[in-house]
Formats: sequence, C-alpha cells, structure tokens
Amino acid sequence: MRITEAQRIVGQYSQIIRLSREGQYFQPVENLPCSAARIKFGICSLLSFRIQSGSLDLDTLESLIVAYSHLAFFTDADSARQLNEMTLNPHRSTESMLEKIKTLNMVKVQLRLEIQGFIQEEAESLRS
Repeated sequence: MRITEAQRIVGQYSQIIRLSREGQYFQPVENLPCSAARIKFGICSLLSFRIQSGSLDLDTLESLIVAYSHLAFFTDADSARQLNEMTLNPHRSTESMLEKIKTLNMVKVQLRLEIQGFIQEEAESLRS
C-alpha cells in the first residue's frame, strides 16, 4: 500500500471516529470507509513508514494505537444501536448486552496488543 493511500484511509477513518456524537460510542460497521482489514493495513503501513523515516512522534503513535483498537467498537447496526442505548440508560441493560460489551472490550485489548506487537517488531527490524 502506498503511503498516500494509507494516509487517506487513516484520515477518513479518524474523521469518522472524531465525528462520533456523545452517546454514540458504538458504530455500525457500515460507517467504515473500507474494510476493517484495509484500515488495519493502512494504520500498519503508516506506522511502518513513520518508524522507518524517524518521523513518529508520541502523539501520533498513541492516536494510531487508539484508532486501531477502536475498530472493536464497530459492530452490526442493531447491536451498535442497542449498545449505545444501554450506555445512555444503564438501568435498562440486559445480560446479553453486558456480555457483548465485555466481549468487545476483550477484542479491543487484543487489538491493542496486536498493534503494539507490530510496532515493536518494526522498531526491532531497524536495529538489525
């Protein structure tokens, strides 16, 4: 993937996250500008470029890690709606929705570990 395409994809995806309204933390997967896999690849391509060029600052690093792990909160439209309603009205939570949130949080942690592993491998490849 060319760096310009990676920047475009990450930029579009970041805009979607930024424009999330209060109480709309979960979003339908249909809101993504492309597949989650392509977004992951775009983020990894951008990180790789920044690491190799020595232009990766701490703010960019953290925002890309957060963006990568935030993919966990894009789900089917019905679940996104229900989860957002539950966030606004916690007293109306159902056991199945609480389980769904628990699962999505575990996915978020896994994605964070995945991208951190990639960053570590990229940094180590420069030292070799």
